[in-house]
Amino acid sequence: MRLFIGIALPADLRARLAELCRTLNPAVPSAKWVSEQSFHITLKFLGENASEAVPGIASAMRRAFEDESPYGIRLDRLGMFPSPKRARVLWLGVSEGAAETVDLAVALDAQLEKSGFRAEERPCHPHITLARLRVPRPLAQLADDASAGTPPVDAFVSVASVTLFESRLSRSGAQYFTVEEVPLGKV
Repeated sequence: MRLFIGIALPADLRARLAELCRTLNPAVPSAKWVSEQSFHITLKFLGENASEAVPGIASAMRRAFEDESPYGIRLDRLGMFPSPKRARVLWLGVSEGAAETVDLAVALDAQLEKSGFRAEERPCHPHITLARLRVPRPLAQLADDASAGTPPVDAFVSVASVTLFESRLSRSGAQYFTVEEVPLGKV
């Protein structure tokens, strides 16, 4: 099973993000856009695992999140990795709630490391991937336009749980399936 842990998004927000992608498509015609069903915020990519690993991963998730409280995030910043001058990923970032989301990722990483998973080497930057570019290209004008105008999407989302997803690859792209959903706080 190819697994990752992330924050699932409600259907109405995923529809708004798909519309944003359609709007941005003319500015980035060579991009591979994320499908509407696939929008999420990744906290930890786990890679290939045997199905027998799922109970241990879910247990680590419960330990990591038992002292966390539900919170809200605001999505309203368009950005690019690694930079607008050499973009490979176009994303929508978290402004409010970013620190809480990073805290979730750090707590999760600590618990999973105890279970034998490698610790993340890069810091967490909470975001939703909108598109990937096969060849890096400058998108500085798009970044400037986004920062000068109204946010491309201004959405507030309540985060009350974290999801263990399975990613199944196919010719049409990855499809994500919920394996386990763990609430924030003690149950």
